[in-house]
Amino acid sequence: MRLNESYWLWGQFCNEESEYLNNLKSKVHNKLKSPDFNVHITLAGPYQSINNEFIDSVKIFSKSQFSVDLELYLYAAKNEFYQSFYIPVNYSKDLKKLRSSIFLLKPFFPYEKYSPHISLAYGNHLYVDKKELIKEMEAPKHSICMDKVSLVYVNEKKKIWNILESFKLSKGI
Repeated sequence: MRLNESYWLWGQFCNEESEYLNNLKSKVHNKLKSPDFNVHITLAGPYQSINNEFIDSVKIFSKSQFSVDLELYLYAAKNEFYQSFYIPVNYSKDLKKLRSSIFLLKPFFPYEKYSPHISLAYGNHLYVDKKELIKEMEAPKHSICMDKVSLVYVNEKKKIWNILESFKLSKGI
């Protein structure tokens, strides 16, 4: 179920990892026209509404969660607006645990089958152009560290993805 206006929880990355992913996104945007958005992995949503109690619970939750190493696969493309060109991510035990814990904070509609990924371009691009770009791109890193959970306001009709607040995850043991 897609809502035109909603709130989502995204996973985001340390500065070095974000810079790396933004460089990849720039290379992709040079070939595929795309709206601009922050690199992320979607963790939960959509939420039709949120309140201060939920925001506080995410803040507390984040302090108790360890950062998560995400295993990346080779580039992929679909004929779907939000998965036009992306890096698939292994749905690891740690990622499943994190999503389950978020669900306990505030249940979300588990839209279709969760397919963890980091989008590099949104849009309706020709599949042949995406396949050609996959051949041109250098393989992505094997893994990156997700160290933040961000609360995001989304208005799909106006193509707005506004990060309202980000919460640092614990560094780990």
